[in-house]
Amino acid sequence: MATDYLSSNRYGSNRWQGYEIFKLLSDRNGKPFSDGGKYVVFKDGKLICEENTERAANEKYFDGVCDGLSKKDYLGLNEKLR
Repeated sequence: MATDYLSSNRYGSNRWQGYEIFKLLSDRNGKPFSDGGKYVVFKDGKLICEENTERAANEKYFDGVCDGLSKKDYLGLNEKLR
């Protein structure tokens, strides 16, 4: 399982408060994504999206819709980062 921690609130404004993005090879169940790595975004510790591009992931962040899965339960994310 590989994890690239890309950023946390990287733009320094309130607009990005709670933002975290990772480039992951494994999904929420710890299984490899079928089409390669994805950009996974969390807001305040809740999953927002899993997208193929960072741009699409950032756009979803602003929609603010989360599916309720907590970062600590996202098995594709390295345990130390959860």
